[in-house]
Amino acid sequence: AGAGFMKEETTLGSASHFEELQSKGGMTDGRHGREKDEDLDGWEVNSGDSFHVSREGDGEEWEFEEGGGSDFLLTPQKRHRTAAELLNEESAEEISNVLYRYGEEKRARLVARTLVRWREEEGPFRRTSHLKEAVCRCTSPIGTERKKTLARVFQGLRLAVNQELPVLDHVLSVAHRLVRPGGRLVVLSYHSLEDRMVKNTIRHGTPLGEDTQEKPWIPVVKKAIIASTAEVAANPRARSAKLRAAERRAC
Repeated sequence: AGAGFMKEETTLGSASHFEELQSKGGMTDGRHGREKDEDLDGWEVNSGDSFHVSREGDGEEWEFEEGGGSDFLLTPQKRHRTAAELLNEESAEEISNVLYRYGEEKRARLVARTLVRWREEEGPFRRTSHLKEAVCRCTSPIGTERKKTLARVFQGLRLAVNQELPVLDHVLSVAHRLVRPGGRLVVLSYHSLEDRMVKNTIRHGTPLGEDTQEKPWIPVVKKAIIASTAEVAANPRARSAKLRAAERRAC
């Protein structure tokens, strides 16, 4: 989600509906013919707001179906396919690519083959417990391997179905044209792929990290700000959160 601050007005909304937000409060990226295209005092981007998972019952089961609680396999953006469709329809190679690219899972091929074998033997994935059961077949219960693999699989599927990285890439690429000189860009990310894009934008001027002559941002803090132990205890989801802030350089 994003929040744009202009004078005393704040515009809130999902970054996935970025084009609609640009028309509010004078926001523009310079493509719509307005004379002033740097009119925001600040822009706050929370990359995790587009995804929420709510536990049910004993905290171990999530529902796929709408009406049965929120499930990571039911994407909130209806114009994209769900994670269930990806798991049930794609080949092992495609699932492996998703897990490796978006989940940074080193054993993506093994996990993908296991998932395909599970659906062939047990039927389509319909609940999160099905996915967890399948992953258990190729991970060890000793130590943290299984838990970490599940986290990477969940991350990969979430990013793939919600199309979060392309949205973040676009937001970071045009932010310098929306925020006035002296204004601030604040971004809260929840995993290394997003944080790397934010860090590259602030340091090099582009999400991919290519050096450009124009470096529009000055870091406000040298390192990412992370949650304290007390904050994590109160909100476990903050454990992976990283906040970076930059000031728009004067032209």
